[in-house]
Amino acid sequence: MKDWLKENKMYLLIVMLVVITVGIYFIFPSEKEQSENGLNDGWMQSKNDDLSEEKGNDSEKGETKVEQEKILIDVKGAVTSPGVYEAYSGDRVQDVINQAGGLMETADQKNVNFAMRVVDEMVLYIPMIGEDNQATTEVQSSFTTGGAASGKTLVNLNTASDTELETLPGVGPAKAAAIMEYRETNGRFRSIEELMEISGIGEKTFEKLKEYITVN
Repeated sequence: MKDWLKENKMYLLIVMLVVITVGIYFIFPSEKEQSENGLNDGWMQSKNDDLSEEKGNDSEKGETKVEQEKILIDVKGAVTSPGVYEAYSGDRVQDVINQAGGLMETADQKNVNFAMRVVDEMVLYIPMIGEDNQATTEVQSSFTTGGAASGKTLVNLNTASDTELETLPGVGPAKAAAIMEYRETNGRFRSIEELMEISGIGEKTFEKLKEYITVN
């Protein structure tokens, strides 16, 4: 036996090395496999994080839409389907016109401020081509100001001086100057809601002013 071991010593060492090598290969994963597994795990984690972030963003958008106040707008004049339409605070005149089926071919688009924000209980009157702009303004003003300002002396946004404008609640020299500048740049106000197109005058400020102003 000893003689046989001596004669086959080299073969036995080779067999042992092969067995040890095979054992190490199966017991311990190769560095390449570990690297690939690490990359796969990292990719899956990154993908899951992206999906979670997208779901979070969608949820935030949905919550924002729910939180917006619903308002009613009375659409009249040269639109396909005049009537009362539901909108959200912050919507534009263009959005409401789209709900009303769009403008008629006879609509005077030059006298419509499509970018103006709409407010609750607003009457949106779309004039026809050739219609008296002054008459249109008076119709709009009579609805938008309502009877809340009855018996009060209203400040005319189109003719008031800066001193007269400063008598309005919440209007100081800066806001009065901004109103004057807007009037000089864009021409006469077509509705009191157009006041909100001026920087620094939002819905809250407009709510305080609407009972004291007119465009007639």
